[in-house]
Amino acid sequence: MTKKDIETHEDVHLLVSSFYAKIRKDTFLGPFFNRVITDWEAHIDTLTTFWETSLFTTRKLERKYYGNPLAVHVKVDQE
Repeated sequence: MTKKDIETHEDVHLLVSSFYAKIRKDTFLGPFFNRVITDWEAHIDTLTTFWETSLFTTRKLERKYYGNPLAVHVKVDQE
């Protein structure tokens, strides 16, 4: 497998979607994530934007993440 730097929105999307494809199939983690996340496409898009914003802080981006991931995860933990 050839490795390359993450340089574009598409690269970030590939990484995020590949990671979560594995999580969804995992026998231990999959059931939890699949119960909590009901719209995977929207979730992958949000995470792609989050990571793109975090990785490319000096670039002008079409989309930026302005959410609060900690608040979202605290809410999930409380449920």
